[in-house]
Amino acid sequence: GALRFPSRQFVDSPDTDADALTDMEEEMFGTDAGAWDTDGDGYFDGREVVNLYNPGGFAPIRLIDSGLIREYVSPVWRYRLYYPEPWEIAPVDPEGKQILVSAPTGDYIEIHVFDTPPCTTFESWFAKAASGEQFSDLEKFTNRFQVPGWRRRDGMVYYIPSENRLFVLLYHLGVGDTVPFRHLFEMAAQSFRPDKTAVQLPPQTIIPTTTETIEGVLSTSTDATASVF
Repeated sequence: GALRFPSRQFVDSPDTDADALTDMEEEMFGTDAGAWDTDGDGYFDGREVVNLYNPGGFAPIRLIDSGLIREYVSPVWRYRLYYPEPWEIAPVDPEGKQILVSAPTGDYIEIHVFDTPPCTTFESWFAKAASGEQFSDLEKFTNRFQVPGWRRRDGMVYYIPSENRLFVLLYHLGVGDTVPFRHLFEMAAQSFRPDKTAVQLPPQTIIPTTTETIEGVLSTSTDATASVF
């Protein structure tokens, strides 16, 4: 079906400790909405989530092993991605070319599968199918499983080309104009694979190594930890 693009009129919902997880996301992960680095491993909470590690477990615990996240594998199209354990997944059509991953708040992630004829460039597909969207508003990205794609600069839409297919991920707001789960959506895009892959998440280096160093780093500089990945 035709794509319905998310609004550009929105604000992020509160993030009390400025760790790139909203307070509602912290509640879901069981992390401390008043602590920049809940597990004290030197990585701030939001950085851990988008890099697919558990913000509530000392490095290096992968997010998929936390019990808070599930991996969805499309029974028809074989793509896979992470989503929050309490959210519900349902196909819109019998072929599963469109699915919705819904939060209890009414927010939802929409995933579309499009067939693209051989030799179709992403640019030509975009010009025809992305009505009202601007190509200049996109930037290239490569996710944690080394899958390349395009991302709308506000982080609300991702496009992932694959052989003869194109996957589109969109975030739709629930109530009002606040975005409570932007980082969970980024987590889904970072974990997306068009099919099974041998690529493994790189090990998370444990930094720093002692409690004294951790306290020193966190009290003297946020840049030191922010530039680790």
